[in-house]
Amino acid sequence: MLLTMSVTYAQRQEIYFDYIEFKLPKNIKRIIIYNQQGTIKRTIFFDARGNIVKDFFQDYIPIQGYGTEGGFTYYYRDDFDLPYKRVYGNQRGDSSKIVYKYSKKGVLKKRIDWEYERRTKRRKGAPKYGYSSGCVVINEKDVVRYRKWVIHQKKSYHFRQGKLVKLRTPYDYEDEGCSWEMSYDTSGRLIEKKEFSYKKRHVNWVEQVQYFTNKSIVKRKYFAHDSNAIFLEKSFIYNYKNGRLSSYKYASSNPEGSDDTHYYYKNERLIRVKRVSLGRLLFDYKIEYQTN
Repeated sequence: MLLTMSVTYAQRQEIYFDYIEFKLPKNIKRIIIYNQQGTIKRTIFFDARGNIVKDFFQDYIPIQGYGTEGGFTYYYRDDFDLPYKRVYGNQRGDSSKIVYKYSKKGVLKKRIDWEYERRTKRRKGAPKYGYSSGCVVINEKDVVRYRKWVIHQKKSYHFRQGKLVKLRTPYDYEDEGCSWEMSYDTSGRLIEKKEFSYKKRHVNWVEQVQYFTNKSIVKRKYFAHDSNAIFLEKSFIYNYKNGRLSSYKYASSNPEGSDDTHYYYKNERLIRVKRVSLGRLLFDYKIEYQTN
C-alpha cells in the first residue's frame, strides 16, 4: 500500500487516527515515528493479520491535524478486518470512543462519536445554589461529580457504484450539522465536492479538482455569506524515480500563507514526513518499520 493522502475519499481515513497508508513489510509488528532528535513520538502496533490494534503518541503533532497525546485501542470481530470500535484515553483520564457500522460488503455506513464527559450536580438534599456578584455559590461537599457517555457527533455515508456521493453529520454536539456531496468524472475521479450548511440552507464552500501529469490541484471557494468569498488552493504533487514514487508534496495556500507537507520514500515505502506551515517547521519525522 502506498500513501493515500489524495483528493479522493479513503474510507480508512474516517476510521483510523491520522491515517496514512504504508507499504507494510510482511509480519509487521509496529511502526515507530521519531523526530530528528531521535525522540519517539508515535508507536503503531499491529496484530497477526496486519490490522492496527494500538496507537500511542506523546507530544505528537499529527501529520493531518493538531497536537495531541494519549492513545487509541481498536477492537475487531474475528471475521472482519475493520474495527467496530475505537477507544481513546490519556493520562489525565480523558476518554472517548467511536462506534462504526458497516454494510454487508464492508462499506462504512455510520460513525458515532462519544465523549466520557465530566459533570457535576447538587447532592440530594443539599441547599439550593446561592448567587454572589453573578456567580453561583455552593459548598464543595454538596457537589456530586460524575461522568457520563454523551454522543458528540453522528456521521452517515452514502455510496453509489462504489463511490462516496454524500456525507452527512445530522448531529454535532458543538456545531450545526453539515453535509457534503461529491461528483466524479467518467473515470471515477473526484472532480467536485460541496459543503452545505445545516438542512442545506446554503453552500459553505465548493472544491473543484483538476488533474495533470504527476499532479492534481484542488481549488476551494468559500462563501462567507456576510462578506466576499475567499479562496483556498491545494495541490498534490508526485515525483517518480525509475518508475517508483520517490517523494510527494501536499501544499495548501490561503490569504494567510502556505502550509506544505513533504513525504519521502525509499523503495516505495514512506520513510520521512516533514511539514512547514507559514514558514515555521512543525515537525520532521523519521519512520521505522519493525518486524520482530
